[in-house]
Amino acid sequence: MMQGETKVEQKYAVQMKNITKTFGHAIANDNVSIDLEYGEILSLLGENGSGKTTLMNMLSGIYFPDSGKMQQFVRHMMQWNSEWEWFISILN
Repeated sequence: MMQGETKVEQKYAVQMKNITKTFGHAIANDNVSIDLEYGEILSLLGENGSGKTTLMNMLSGIYFPDSGKMQQFVRHMMQWNSEWEWFISILN
């Protein structure tokens, strides 16, 4: 941080705005928006095939949205030296 700058605390851990993902003609996620604050617990509930796993796959970087904007703000509380770092960051 440069002299004179103030640190702004980020309110959201994850922001997903107008996320859409399709597979051919099948729409897995259609214009989904979520703001997840630090410390907040979120549960995704829905029928089989409703897009829950696709949404989490986009959050983890396995899939990429066809449209929309996604931001993750990861706070590292300690240095992780394992292959699980990406998974822990998602859960954080």
